[in-house]
Amino acid sequence: MGLIKDLGKYYIPNTLLKEDIRKLTIKQYPIVGILKKKINEEKYQIVTHICNKIDISNIKRNIELYNKINKELFIK
Repeated sequence: MGLIKDLGKYYIPNTLLKEDIRKLTIKQYPIVGILKKKINEEKYQIVTHICNKIDISNIKRNIELYNKINKELFIK
């Protein structure tokens, strides 16, 4: 799916897939978390969804992902 910037603030879809995405992928993975940030921010600042089965501190094991997230989100 392609995205375009709308009114300089948000990205919205501008194309649709011609086929069911589940048929195009080799292996499906569940979404375990959704994070968001402003376009001009370097790191993700807000967790909007986290799967109940996932401990957010386990993200620390994935260094590449961990470095993209504001460390204050890990303080309880």
